[in-house]
Amino acid sequence: MKQEIKKLVKSLIIFSSAFFLIDAIVGHIGEIAIKKLPDFGDELCKTNYRLNRVKTDVIIVGSSRARHHYYTTILADSVNAYLDTDFSFYNAGMSGHFINCNTCTVESILNRYTPKLIIFETNTQEFRKSNWKNQLCKYKPFYKTNPKVKDYLNRMGCVEKVKVKINMYRFNSKLFNIIGSFLTHNNTQDEGYSPLYQIMKNTNSKKKKTTMPAINDFSIDSFNKMLSLCRNLNTKIIVASSPRYKPTGDNELIRSQCNNYGIPYIELYNTDYFNNHPELFYDRNHLNNNGAIIYTQTFFKELKPYLEGL
Repeated sequence: MKQEIKKLVKSLIIFSSAFFLIDAIVGHIGEIAIKKLPDFGDELCKTNYRLNRVKTDVIIVGSSRARHHYYTTILADSVNAYLDTDFSFYNAGMSGHFINCNTCTVESILNRYTPKLIIFETNTQEFRKSNWKNQLCKYKPFYKTNPKVKDYLNRMGCVEKVKVKINMYRFNSKLFNIIGSFLTHNNTQDEGYSPLYQIMKNTNSKKKKTTMPAINDFSIDSFNKMLSLCRNLNTKIIVASSPRYKPTGDNELIRSQCNNYGIPYIELYNTDYFNNHPELFYDRNHLNNNGAIIYTQTFFKELKPYLEGL
């Protein structure tokens, strides 16, 4: 019996030693690879760039609706002509990266430098996302190098706080993504805007009524934390909600939170003009390139009163 216990203990020691050694190697390789990621390329490159490297004067943060709706060149030319400046712009919008990912991104940016202007695209639907934990877990590779990412992942609960300290969990499947990032990267400056060219079909079809998830407290806390930080740092931030095609919801939640912190809110979410022009949409949630051009020009007109002092 004692011999069997000794064998079991010995096996556990060998297994544990091998596990921690492999885990340390994975972490070491992963950290080195992340530091050497190119700025422009696939999603992982852009995630790293907007979290840890971007330093433009004006930055647009949001999900795919930011990525496809804010025509970076048009907005940059309009603002710089109006102010007689030469500000640099970057559209950091990313598909599938919703409110918590984006507030974490803003906090990470402000931890490094202070942009002259942050444009934060969101809408109330993002506060209802039931898979918000999976979205934040996209930032696992940056847990040990980005203090804001560490804070957000730790806030997700004790289980995640323990799991994310394991390198094999943090880099699970990401090492192959990192290798792909080096193979597919390009050295061309990317302004972040990504056009959609097709025109929406079936404009008369109605969405099936579904039970809406409740507002997520974690998301509300993250949004308020970001607004408070911007106010305390005197960072100019504009919150905006760009058009959907004939949406049924409203953004009173966002409006009230912005009012609480004295943050400007530009809402063009549900407008007669865009609702009457379905040809400007790629689908019900996204504008196509023609729609983005018109929206960016319209947004700039709404933005102008808040540009004084830049």
